[in-house]
Amino acid sequence: MPTILSRCQRFDLRRIPVSLISNHLSEIAKKEKVRIEPAALQAIARGAEGAMRDAESTLDQLISFCGEKIEETDVLSMFGLTGQGQILDLSQAVLSGEIEKALRLLNDLAHNGKDLGRLLSDLLNHFRNLLIFQVARGDKTILEVSEAEAAALGEQSKQATTEGLTRIMEVLADAEMRLRDTASKKILVEVALLKAIEARNAVSLDSVLKQLQGLRDGTSGEAATAAAASAPAQAPARGPRPVRAEAAAEIPAEAIQTVSMLQPEVAQIEPAQAPSAAPQSAELENLWTLLLEAVGRQARLRDLFA
Repeated sequence: MPTILSRCQRFDLRRIPVSLISNHLSEIAKKEKVRIEPAALQAIARGAEGAMRDAESTLDQLISFCGEKIEETDVLSMFGLTGQGQILDLSQAVLSGEIEKALRLLNDLAHNGKDLGRLLSDLLNHFRNLLIFQVARGDKTILEVSEAEAAALGEQSKQATTEGLTRIMEVLADAEMRLRDTASKKILVEVALLKAIEARNAVSLDSVLKQLQGLRDGTSGEAATAAAASAPAQAPARGPRPVRAEAAAEIPAEAIQTVSMLQPEVAQIEPAQAPSAAPQSAELENLWTLLLEAVGRQARLRDLFA
């Protein structure tokens, strides 16, 4: 085996960055005396998925069909791709919780013959870029995005938490996997958008259960109360407010175990719906009701495509 390997050449193949593909296509267009929009170059490079040969082949087809001037709409219409501006609009609707706008945008894209599988992939990639942009605190060196897209990422990164973006990505990734086997592709994408909107400010059920268990054991009641008291008055609370240890102690251990076994994806509890500083029994009852409603919502959504 060592003798054979010593006579072989090794090639480590990697995807070519979008920026390099775009620059190379721009040079080819100049030599061929073809005017092509920067957005069209980005669309071709994005559609090639790191393959230079595919990008060159696409450019050759576009020159044959479109002549000496190529626009982004030509690329999108020929290959069923979704424009970057449309991806930004749809992602903004998800982050803003605008259900009607999100469904309307999806309906327009589907009506115009856009590939829904590719749409989900592009939307998932956008939220991935958004998450990395947020975690890296605006460092664009690890992202393959244009200046215009980087500016949009900067604006949208202020509208969601890291946990919320992670949950949105999980919802879209699950929908992308299910899309291959479903006959109702548009309905599945619609449900995915609704679940993504619901998950944008989601609180992990595991964190809620840990808080309840800790308060029930009397180990974190004082810490939770102190943390709530030290929080700035103007800062909006995310997720459920802490429950008194005395109230949490009334939760049966079997009930907490039952919810843990259900393992729903998220339990979204809006700050406005969080339990208030009422008597202990009412406080516990409100929090438990919110947990059961969250489990029920996830169960109903999951049953649609079970």
